[in-house]
Amino acid sequence: MDSNSSPKTSIAFVVIAHNEEAHIAKCLDSIINIAKNNCQIIVVDSGSTDRTSMIIMNYSQKYSNLIFCRTDKKGPSAARNIGLKNAKCEYTFFIDGDVKLEAGFIDHALNEFQSHEQTCAIAGVLSDVVYNSTNDKIIAYIKDRYNRQVRKNVDRFGGIFIVRSSIACRVGLWDEMLFSHEDTDYAVRLKEFGNLVALPHKMGDHHTSLYEDRMLRMLRSGYFASYGIFMR
Repeated sequence: MDSNSSPKTSIAFVVIAHNEEAHIAKCLDSIINIAKNNCQIIVVDSGSTDRTSMIIMNYSQKYSNLIFCRTDKKGPSAARNIGLKNAKCEYTFFIDGDVKLEAGFIDHALNEFQSHEQTCAIAGVLSDVVYNSTNDKIIAYIKDRYNRQVRKNVDRFGGIFIVRSSIACRVGLWDEMLFSHEDTDYAVRLKEFGNLVALPHKMGDHHTSLYEDRMLRMLRSGYFASYGIFMR
């Protein structure tokens, strides 16, 4: 990761995916519509057993700034680290493969960075689009689970946020021993270098299934086989 080699306002979008064939195209399309020529789109597939890799490969053949990486390592931290090592832009945006990014959020985030030097990372409002177990019917829509109305400093994020790459270099890699709450661990380390800011602007739509269905699919796929989700 070399944050000094890229032009201003360049962004490396680090997308992680595991069995996201139902949603990865929506995610990539939303990023491609935003990303400028000096931006990177780094997509890391963590051993998917469905059509996720094939879909990503098709996009990588069409877009020269899209880098496709595969790993057999399990867990989001390993995938994010691969993306982080390939990122060469001023900012790094961590995104899950089931998120459709809101077009206007990037402008809000860049304005925040430029107006507040102490801001090191930013997240926004993420709406949940909840599907049934077969991913063919929307059964719920949660506009904002935190009901954010104003800009505020926070103690932690989820795994979807944008960070100054110079700060990410100093924080270091994600902890690959953690398969749960790895985002909390990373946020604690980020806060040593500046403020974590939650904006009241919509960041995107999280296309997800019921928690029980999601966990069952992960367990069946062996996603947590190496260490177990409840480690530490």
